[in-house]
Amino acid sequence: MHENTVDSDVVFLHADSLFIRPNFHNAKIIRSLHDYVYEESLLSSLLLPADVTVVPSTYLKKTVETTVVMSNLRDLEDIVVIPNGVSGYLTPKTRSIPHRLKNRSNDDLIILFPHRADRKKGFKEAVNICNKLQAKINNKTVRLFIPFYNDDRERDESSYRYSELQQIINDLDTSNVVELHNWLDTDEVHRYLSLGDVVINPGAFVESFGLVPLESVLAGTPAVCSRVGALRDLEGIPGLYHVDYGDIDGFVEKIIEAINVDQSTLDDGKNHVETVYSIESMIDGYDEVMTGSYDKTKKMTLDEHHLVLAPWCYKNGNFIYNDYSSKFHHYPKLNDVFSFFPGTTINLNKFSSPDILMEINKAREEGCLTPLIV
Repeated sequence: MHENTVDSDVVFLHADSLFIRPNFHNAKIIRSLHDYVYEESLLSSLLLPADVTVVPSTYLKKTVETTVVMSNLRDLEDIVVIPNGVSGYLTPKTRSIPHRLKNRSNDDLIILFPHRADRKKGFKEAVNICNKLQAKINNKTVRLFIPFYNDDRERDESSYRYSELQQIINDLDTSNVVELHNWLDTDEVHRYLSLGDVVINPGAFVESFGLVPLESVLAGTPAVCSRVGALRDLEGIPGLYHVDYGDIDGFVEKIIEAINVDQSTLDDGKNHVETVYSIESMIDGYDEVMTGSYDKTKKMTLDEHHLVLAPWCYKNGNFIYNDYSSKFHHYPKLNDVFSFFPGTTINLNKFSSPDILMEINKAREEGCLTPLIV
């Protein structure tokens, strides 16, 4: 690869990684990051230079900026948000779509969980949600469809094995609700999503964009997802509902609301996704980045006397949810004097109470407060 890039003006590194980084001489380096969970993207952003970094969401932009500046390992380049393009298309291939989904009964309520087997994607939560949903809806048969590779191939510890999923289903006595079926090909996803009643995204995984709920809305199916990571950026889209992570009853209520939504709301959501997240807009964004001029580094510093709510956190009542701990944190004394809303700052010079200062330090240690970037 090194020889092929010697005369290049621009080198684009999709999902930049330490392992494929030779010396690109004087070429303009544009990289994209599509998660901020796995070590490849974390190390890339912290250790490797680039002229421009492309990310798919405002959430990821703020998270990367804050992390890199706080690390003090290098100066920050321009970080540009280009949302992923979301497309939907029908295909004549339907072999992986479950037969019972294609020939559903009028009494069926089909809930789709189209996620990989990562333990933080919310498999257990989905099963518990549908169990409670069935107990609340007597006139429908709740069926939770989950695609999966039907084998026990070696997986890393972050993912369930097929036998583990079966064990969870048996332990929770939900075999009458859950249906595992063969994994889907990419070109089958749109049709699959269009055949469900609701798509759910109940996990704690820190999403960097939110492709599944957007694809669902585009397919005309409402989606209910956890208020985690970049999924929070999608609040307000018609047909897309948010619930705090871990709130099983809240998910049940939102699913009931979603299945009763009027068609005009679903149409508005579909139009929104087609307009804001079009393939054409994504291509135009990359074209502008490839041909545009950007500052290679931006000198950003930390104001240690002013603190803000970390971009990977949000306020929920008297609690602060942290995406990376997957927990709600509570700072009762600090909560009395600071709103924790985005854009507001804590001026440390104005506080002298030992109790409040102790909570401020605790919030910093737990990653909920970060210094203001200037």
